[in-house]
Amino acid sequence: NARRMDALTAEQKDELHEETLALTRHVNLLKDPNKVKRRRAIQHITRTLDGLMEKADDGDQGWTLVARRLFFDVVAANLITNIQDESEKPRELSVTLINQLLPILNMKEEKDGAVVFGGVVRAVHHQIGRYPFKESSEEVRVQMITLCASLINAAPNLLLDNVDPLMEICLACCCD
Repeated sequence: NARRMDALTAEQKDELHEETLALTRHVNLLKDPNKVKRRRAIQHITRTLDGLMEKADDGDQGWTLVARRLFFDVVAANLITNIQDESEKPRELSVTLINQLLPILNMKEEKDGAVVFGGVVRAVHHQIGRYPFKESSEEVRVQMITLCASLINAAPNLLLDNVDPLMEICLACCCD
């Protein structure tokens, strides 16, 4: 990981530092009792990470590393928590953002990949692992199932550690 960080340009290191500070405020808002503030915080986080991914699309993989570090180091834990938010929109936006970022996260090899994989599976299991579902929105349930499938495809090596809750999710979804 330190070797990869050395590969960043000075501009990328500065951006990583600045965005870490800026996103910390929005990550803290994910815990706010006001659902509108939580939703806006996720939207801001999404815009920030999307902007970095656009830079990565230009061929400089350093920007992918910046986005990956921001995800794992700054926002992942709170996004996972928001999968269980009391309000539908923060749940939906959190699931969408995690699913959107999976292709760049390198879950198989990232040291925090197993933690994120397990955290997402547990959060989704809490919402849709038993019938009747806690998750009331059919659209969000479909997104959660899609996220679990994407996780398995992204890191099949982590499947065995999470097979029981994933099986319960599959069985419960058969009732839907």
